[in-house]
Amino acid sequence: MIKRLFPAFVFILLCLIVMTITCGELDESIYDPEFNVYGILCNEHSFQQIIVERTYRLEEPSEPSLDDALVILSTDEMSDTFAFLAGNPSTYIAWDLSIQPATIYELTVIKEGLDTLNGITTVPGDFIIQNPEYDTLTLSDTVVFTRSHGAAVYMCTCVYDYYRVQFLYYPNPVDTIETLVLGDYFYDIPSGLYPFTIDACDSNYFKYTWERTDSVYAAGVTGGLGLFGSSWTVSKQFYIIAE
Repeated sequence: MIKRLFPAFVFILLCLIVMTITCGELDESIYDPEFNVYGILCNEHSFQQIIVERTYRLEEPSEPSLDDALVILSTDEMSDTFAFLAGNPSTYIAWDLSIQPATIYELTVIKEGLDTLNGITTVPGDFIIQNPEYDTLTLSDTVVFTRSHGAAVYMCTCVYDYYRVQFLYYPNPVDTIETLVLGDYFYDIPSGLYPFTIDACDSNYFKYTWERTDSVYAAGVTGGLGLFGSSWTVSKQFYIIAE
C-alpha cells in the first residue's frame, strides 16, 4: 500500500513545485516598475505642476526623487515641457502656463527603462455664480450658478477664521442652472464674510478622489498609475448671517 502511494505523492509534490515557480514568474511580470503620476490642471494659478514617481519591485531600492523624466503637456494648439523643480521631490512644473476651459489636454511622460505614460483630460467649461459679490445671505437662501459643461461634480468650499465648510454638489441632469440652499450644508457657523469657492471637477478627478475602490488605481492615464485630471474654479464672497 505504501509503495502504491509513494509515486502519487511524488507527482503531487512536483506539481506544487512547478506551480510555485510559475506563480513567482507571473507575479514579477505583473509588478514591473511603471510611472505613478498625480496632476490636476487648474485655472487658479498661472503655472501647472505634475508629480512624477515610479513603482519599484520589493527587492529594488527606491530613488529619493525622480528628476530625469521628460514631461510634456499639449493640446492641438500648444506644447509645453515641464522642468524638474529642485528641492521638491518628484515635482515637475511649467511656469506661465494658464489652462483654458472646455479644452482637451494630453500628458506624456517618458523615461528610459519605463513604458511611456499617456494621459488625457478635458477641462470643465467656464461658469458663473449669479449671486452678486458681497451679497448678504441667510442659511435659507440659495446660491445660484450656471452649469459647467463636463463637470462630474462640484467641490464647494467656504472658509471663515477657523471654520471650514466643504461639500460635494452633484450636477442637475435636467437643467442648465445649479441651485444649492446654504442651510442644507452649513451647520453651527458664525455670521461673517465667507469666500465661497466652487471647483468644477472632471470625471478623472472625481473617480480617483471619490470613487476609487483599489489601493492601486489609475484615472485619466494609460501605461502607468495615478491621476491626470482637471478642474475649473470660480469664487465670490458672501456675508452669511447665521440664523
